[in-house]
Amino acid sequence: MKTKRIFFGIIAAIMLIVPIMISGCNLFGNTSNGVIKIYSNPKTEYLVGAELDLTDAKIEYTDSNGQKSVVEITTNMVTSFNTSTAGENREMIITYKGYTTTVKYNVKELVDIDINAVYYSNPSNVLLTNQKLGYNTESDANEYYDYVRFVSNNAFEFSYQKVTPNNYNNGNAASPITCTASIVNNKKVYTANTQIGTMEITVLSNNKIKLKGSIKYDGTPTIDFEFELNKYVFEA
Repeated sequence: MKTKRIFFGIIAAIMLIVPIMISGCNLFGNTSNGVIKIYSNPKTEYLVGAELDLTDAKIEYTDSNGQKSVVEITTNMVTSFNTSTAGENREMIITYKGYTTTVKYNVKELVDIDINAVYYSNPSNVLLTNQKLGYNTESDANEYYDYVRFVSNNAFEFSYQKVTPNNYNNGNAASPITCTASIVNNKKVYTANTQIGTMEITVLSNNKIKLKGSIKYDGTPTIDFEFELNKYVFEA
């Protein structure tokens, strides 16, 4: 009887050990953790006060078995995002199934035009363009300046004159050109449609704008131009 008891005890022990061994193969055969990484970045350049933009933003998730999947990033997955003030190299945190990764982003102030200044370029790009078309060939472009001056938030003067910025006289400019404002790629852009063509002014920085246009006077070819102008602030 004693021998039988020992035998059945061994059998019972084996029956307990085998499931543990089998489960142990599943539990300990793959001990790697899951991981996430950026598959396609969210927007990383923002203006102060802008909202989070997750258009086309995705992560790649690899589970503990090595299986990969691409997951869209949603707002509830993102923390540490703040655009209330300007700053660079900030990090938003993206969390999925307990795993995290980070994405750097920048926040900038929107730069606008200065109504108390005039923007100029020298030599005159407009005059040089005209001369390429055979007009005003007797004038020296180095003696002329291109000018843009905003008289309000929706109108600007545009001219080229034979005067230096400190002697700029808006009375020599044409009538103010009405324009509309928009934000394109985090930059302020002013667009004007006139009888002679279109003009677009992009504010590049506190001290520089870019003027791009296509105009056509009666009986002349279309004139296309694109150049930068520097800011000159009048002395008080």
